[in-house]
Amino acid sequence: MSSSSSTVDRGRGGGGQMHQALTSRLELAHDPPGTLRNGGLPHHDNDFTNIWDIRIAPTHEELVCPLPPNLPIFLPLAPHRLPEGSMERHLDIQFRLLREEMISPIRHSIAEICNDLEIMWAPRTPSIRNPTTLEQLLSSKGGSYKTSGTNSVFFHLYTGVEFALVRAERQRFTVDLRLDAPPGAARDKSWRKRTEYWGQSKRLQHANLVALILISPNQFHVYLGTIISTGRDIGVSAKQDAETVHLRVSFFDAEIEMMALRRQPISINTSEYAILLDNNIMFEALHPFLETLQNVEPTSIPFSHIISSSESLESLSVQPPRYARVPGFKFDLQCLARSGENVPSLDASDEMSALNARRELQASSDLDPSQVDALVDALTREVSLIQGPPGTGKSYTGVEILRVLLSNNIRPIVLIAFTNHALDHLLTSILDAEITTNIVRIGTKTKHERIAQYTLNRLERVSSPEVLSRKIGREFACVKRTENEIARILNQMQLPEVTWEIAEPFLGSHYPNHVGSFRGPPSWITEVFREVLEDENEKGRWTRISKGREVSEDSQIFGIYGFWKDGRDIEFLLTFSPPTKPEDERSDSPKPRVAFFGKHGFPDQIPAVPSKCRSLECLTNDVNDVWSMSLSERKCLAKLWEKEMRQLAFYSNLAKYQNLRTWYKSACSGFDNVKDEVRRRLLSETDLIACTTTGAANLVSLLTSVGPKVLMVEEAGQVLEAHVLASLVSSVEHLICIGDPKQLRTNLSTFTLSMDSAPGRKLYKFDRSLMERLSDAGMSMSQLNVQRRMRPMISHFIRTILYPNLEDHPIVYRYPAVQGMEKDIFFFSHANPESAEVDSVSRYNTFEVEMIRDLVLYFLKQGPYNGVGDIAVLCAYLGQLQKVRVALRDLEIEVNVDERDEEMLGRTGLMNDEIGFAQVEVARHIRLGTVDNFQGEEAKIVIISLVRNSGSFDSDGSIGFLKSSNRINVALSRAQHGLYIFGNDSNLRKNETWKKVLDEMERADQVGYAIPIVCPRHPSTTRFISEPGELPELAPEGGCVTPCESVLPCGHFCPSVVHCFRKLNCPALLLTRALQCHADQDNHRRMNHMLENLDDVYCASLVSLPLPGCEHSAVIACGEDSANFACEEACGALTVCCSGKCTARCHKCQQVTRETATIPAGAFPLDRTHHASHHLCGLPCSSDSDHTCNQACSEQCQKRCAHHKCEEPCWKPCSPCMEPCEWSCPHESCPVVCGSVCPRLPCNRACKQRLLCGHGCPSICGEPCEGQTCIACLPDEKKVDVVDLIQQRTLAEVDLDSKDILERLIKLECGHIFTVETLDRHCSMSAYYEVDVTGAYLATKSPPVNYQTPPTCPICRGPITALRYGRVTKRANLDILEQNVARAMSSALAGVGAARKIPFRRPARAKAAEDFDLLSENRRNLFGKEFEPLPHGVIDQSSMTAVHGFSGEEGRAWKRVVRDLLKLYKTVFDIARTRGPHFKREQKIGQPPHKANSRFQVEGFFLSLELRYMLAEIAQARIEGKALAIAQKSSAFRLAARAEVYILRGELELFRFGVLTERALLIQDKPLDDVHRQEYSDRAQKRATITATQLKKLEETYILGLPPLSLDGLEVESRWFAQNCRARGDRYVEEYHTLATHLLAGSGYLALPLQERLTSSNHLTSVMSVKHTSATRTVTYSRNARWDGLTFHPLALKPSQTGHRTFY
Repeated sequence: MSSSSSTVDRGRGGGGQMHQALTSRLELAHDPPGTLRNGGLPHHDNDFTNIWDIRIAPTHEELVCPLPPNLPIFLPLAPHRLPEGSMERHLDIQFRLLREEMISPIRHSIAEICNDLEIMWAPRTPSIRNPTTLEQLLSSKGGSYKTSGTNSVFFHLYTGVEFALVRAERQRFTVDLRLDAPPGAARDKSWRKRTEYWGQSKRLQHANLVALILISPNQFHVYLGTIISTGRDIGVSAKQDAETVHLRVSFFDAEIEMMALRRQPISINTSEYAILLDNNIMFEALHPFLETLQNVEPTSIPFSHIISSSESLESLSVQPPRYARVPGFKFDLQCLARSGENVPSLDASDEMSALNARRELQASSDLDPSQVDALVDALTREVSLIQGPPGTGKSYTGVEILRVLLSNNIRPIVLIAFTNHALDHLLTSILDAEITTNIVRIGTKTKHERIAQYTLNRLERVSSPEVLSRKIGREFACVKRTENEIARILNQMQLPEVTWEIAEPFLGSHYPNHVGSFRGPPSWITEVFREVLEDENEKGRWTRISKGREVSEDSQIFGIYGFWKDGRDIEFLLTFSPPTKPEDERSDSPKPRVAFFGKHGFPDQIPAVPSKCRSLECLTNDVNDVWSMSLSERKCLAKLWEKEMRQLAFYSNLAKYQNLRTWYKSACSGFDNVKDEVRRRLLSETDLIACTTTGAANLVSLLTSVGPKVLMVEEAGQVLEAHVLASLVSSVEHLICIGDPKQLRTNLSTFTLSMDSAPGRKLYKFDRSLMERLSDAGMSMSQLNVQRRMRPMISHFIRTILYPNLEDHPIVYRYPAVQGMEKDIFFFSHANPESAEVDSVSRYNTFEVEMIRDLVLYFLKQGPYNGVGDIAVLCAYLGQLQKVRVALRDLEIEVNVDERDEEMLGRTGLMNDEIGFAQVEVARHIRLGTVDNFQGEEAKIVIISLVRNSGSFDSDGSIGFLKSSNRINVALSRAQHGLYIFGNDSNLRKNETWKKVLDEMERADQVGYAIPIVCPRHPSTTRFISEPGELPELAPEGGCVTPCESVLPCGHFCPSVVHCFRKLNCPALLLTRALQCHADQDNHRRMNHMLENLDDVYCASLVSLPLPGCEHSAVIACGEDSANFACEEACGALTVCCSGKCTARCHKCQQVTRETATIPAGAFPLDRTHHASHHLCGLPCSSDSDHTCNQACSEQCQKRCAHHKCEEPCWKPCSPCMEPCEWSCPHESCPVVCGSVCPRLPCNRACKQRLLCGHGCPSICGEPCEGQTCIACLPDEKKVDVVDLIQQRTLAEVDLDSKDILERLIKLECGHIFTVETLDRHCSMSAYYEVDVTGAYLATKSPPVNYQTPPTCPICRGPITALRYGRVTKRANLDILEQNVARAMSSALAGVGAARKIPFRRPARAKAAEDFDLLSENRRNLFGKEFEPLPHGVIDQSSMTAVHGFSGEEGRAWKRVVRDLLKLYKTVFDIARTRGPHFKREQKIGQPPHKANSRFQVEGFFLSLELRYMLAEIAQARIEGKALAIAQKSSAFRLAARAEVYILRGELELFRFGVLTERALLIQDKPLDDVHRQEYSDRAQKRATITATQLKKLEETYILGLPPLSLDGLEVESRWFAQNCRARGDRYVEEYHTLATHLLAGSGYLALPLQERLTSSNHLTSVMSVKHTSATRTVTYSRNARWDGLTFHPLALKPSQTGHRTFY
């Protein structure tokens, strides 16, 4: 306990002459606030007597006020207008001091700017003065403003500020500021680097408080606002221009909005300009606390008799919590007992019960005695203070207290912590202890994915979507509507673009003499303008660039007005190029210039270029022809007109804008209220509400309504008292503070208020926590006294200076000695002086930086300390942290810096513009931080850089804030195994605390001027390190320079020096040495071993290696053979069966491919053509396309309707019901059949019918009344069921008399009853209908395109058959039926492949000729319907005679030959013409395209074509309009490509048949001459060229039509196309050439079976192999073979001399 604090705080009890003198001085200096001052005049316009009248954001007068701010003294007897010991006084003091902490930095910054301006405005003297800092920053277009001294300031200054647009967004009005980008990386030439910079920079952070200063001669004005833009938003604006960025700011003064709306210029010249100041003040983090302290009712704050008391608390008897004083209440402590042990209950009001509980818990729980005492004290005191010295388990004790409270149903509990890190650490411990998972974490700044799932925002979205009710939608829609209306009005007010449509009516009213020139310009101008418009419409408009940046919006004006303003006609005259130029222009024709203007009335000369410079008055009054004005005159006049237009627009819309501002705030307030109600419902059902102090203040109104009983404060010693007060809602009955007042306090930006400053320590004590203040006042505080972190020698220091009762747990005695060091603790004393940055209070010490760099590398080479975070480097100053960070980064050591230190580096300007680190090994990660931000952390090895050094052991150098005992305590208590400190012991001994520590170190010989190190292999030899660079020389590999001399497996001695990052006493372990590395030599160092066989050496370092079996990489040990590594990446290859990317593991697909394709194990690389299971059904994927994710389900079909219920098994296809739909009411009826998706809208009217009992029907119009239940007739015990799942209301709570349709009820077939609102949301009606903000259904919309499942009862999962949801349920039923159709089609296709051998014999002769015209007509009638294969009846026996001209005998022979083929064709025909229920419906309203059967239809077409190619060339007749169209409609890229190839095949067959038939007919009349033969051959060659071109174009179309793929994916697709399409197409081209040779030479020609030479790995069906004999072709079917086609042409008949036809 601090004696000085205690003496002052206890007022009268410690009063003496010093105290009386202090009180007297304070009374004399007291300057009361507001009108209480002498004379009744306040300091400024924001100085008020009552805190609720003060504007939280300071005003201009307040910021520039020369008088010091009114700061109340935080002492009991200090003068104050409010009574001593009152909560009102306490709140007044906390509010004013917290507000001063916020605004002090920006006030001091503005004072510095004001001083610079006074110098700049002063009259010039003959002597040359140095430029001010402001002048330097203005010339460099911004930068960092720094000063040194006690009240030093640091802030970022931005220049060139201009107004852009005003918008309403994010529930506030914002002004867009355009300002100069700061020097450095923000102006990089690369837009990517600029964007990355702003995305990671600490400049202009969201929610920062900024000051816009408008400067004019001899005066300036300050406007404050908060930044609304994010770093990403600024980065997006930086893409466009390297010189400027855009920033959106919400200002506190509406005056600045008016200026922006008027587009008032604010950066005009060197005497009138605007600058922006950013002090990195997080206004939004402090504003909630100030607002709460300002508005809270003092009497509502609990424990006020303790908190606001000015008396000593030593004799205060603290009662148990109010909930524990209820008669009969006892704490059940059994949850703390070990297994098999019993602990009695605790009566908090009974001392004997508490004593018994302490005794039993010590014997039967895992708590140590001090933890037991703390826990019992916490449960028996309404305000409990628990002090936890370093390493004593504060968090563990807090978790066990929470376990007891929650097990006794004390909830909800609010847990607050100072930092996100501390909060997440405690929540992780709670989850690990399995205390509860019913947690809500408020705030999103968590880095733990495990904790992220419990954030309030995620729980709102994920756990209960119904909570985001219709009310939120309505309120949000109201906000958006108002925003849109405001945007429209603001656009009219600001006129960002002055177009001719806007300018014409203005000029017509105010400048009628000028508007005529615009409406009727000279004819040559009209023609030029028309040509410019046409050129812009065709090629786009050009953007004018001026000095590297785009011109302002005003210059982006188009139309005749913009044409005139930009002087495009003058530009035409100066750089003449006529709009059109005759192509036949000859040298003797008139010159283009004369010819162009001659036709416009200028026969001899062109118009003169305007060049006058007349006055504005002359231009407005005397000059009517605007086209006779020069460019400068136009700019001047246009500026006047546009200014007047904007003024007119501004004032004409100002009233609307002001009204909309009011409406917008009201709409936002309504939305916030509804959202808070949703959150309140969620928080009231949770066990634990966890948040930082900022989060608690943000939601204080929510916490008030939730009514928590317990508030636990973690790290309470670091939390400001103002933060705790703001979190203490009236319902809290129990306050538990866990922390350590003897460790660090919170950091303040205003040094004067802190305990480290003299005035702060005597007068304000603002950084003193509530816990510390109550303890200083004498309140009892429990102390944990068993530490489990530090080795005893380290804990001895803090035991000596602060914690005399601290004990060591037995576990810390078992720590090993620090490897490589002679001492586990050492203070390295040196006399190398400190340095300081220019204009900065932060310091650094280069010598210590270099020594730390060497020492970190040395420790990393030791085995026990190369884990993540094993080594921590702590710096006393931010300047030193930045230097150490750079030094370690240069060695490719990744440094993890605490987010608070990152923020401080950014605020103080020490953050480098260069962001990011190189990729390094995991073993090279260390933790780097300041001492202040490392509280609560620990590491095996801690290296401390104290920085401060006078450069001599004799001088009395200052040690700055190192003198703080709290800071010394934290610095000395972070290490577990080893502690190493760099500093000047002589300077430190001036401080009493450091003297005690150094004396203890000297007694243990732990202080010296050189660090003693030892080699683990040679511990008897000690070497001393006193200078940078010595460690790498004496221990290059972490050991020593003595030869290793270990015997290697090859028999040689190891020639390396001793390396000690692993044990070498066992020869077998020698094989773990790192040598043969695959990594880059610059990033991965080789060991210095020399072996004859490098294969015997193993590298254990983790590196990223490419895998030989696939295109992926993996992080594995360097010495591992990557060929043996199983790739765990997703396969990613496109599957044939799904036309999607395979999601199975890559190594599984490799294994399946090797097994299926019989590829040897060592063959690399491997093309994965087969895939492991990646389907929902779990079936293995095949290379064929017959796979479907739809197993045969034997359950009963789920399809049911009002007419019947399907009794078939689920897998069997059934047809949709074709009866009329029964959904009708007096207002509307459904026009489609029952099986179709209902196109009507739900009726939102209440049912007017009466039930049989006489009561009104509780349902809605359209639902059958006979199925509903009368609620009025139900007994009360049957009204307890929850029917409103959104608001959790029971049947008894529903208002049946409400006119709201959402309150009506619907009874489902299963008997459960729900409100209409519940079922509408449950069935996702908004996905099927357009819904307005009131919930009314406006129109139908296309349902979701993915497969749907029928909605079921939320309770029993029974079917929902209510007619109101017909559109939803019927859409899902059709999907089920379509899946069944797909399953049946897949099975049928599989059966085709099981066919047997088919003998095939060619007939010898054909029948006589027939009339082919008649036959052609018959064929056209029989060719089938659209999107269906050729009917099988066309090629059966009867059609051979009736359609194809065969005789009866030939028809019977045909049947005998192709009987089995015809059977197969009939099966395929049935498959290809199968249609799913989506296709069968009569209405197609809102239906997605059918998909499930499309793939099988296409495959059925392909198979039918294969059979038809074997039967005849009639395939071409219908293929292009069938299979290809279906494939294209279903986006099946591979199927579409294959269909195109089949078209090429069909064209070949058709051409071959036609040309051979034509040639045969010609031969009958006369022999062929050379001319005809050449003609036929040329035709075939031409077809070959056309086919080759089509094939190439097909490949390009296929590749371009694919979805976005990686290079590897494109390579896979190209390979597939080559194998499955190009190979076939090339064969067709070759066949054309073969045919051309035959036609030219007249040699014998046999149509080759094209598929004999083709292979395809992606063919769906089983295929046939062809065996040729002299008289018979036998087609053999096999399950796993391919279709080897047979070319057989029953129509290619050659008329013989006898009149008969023979097969050709």
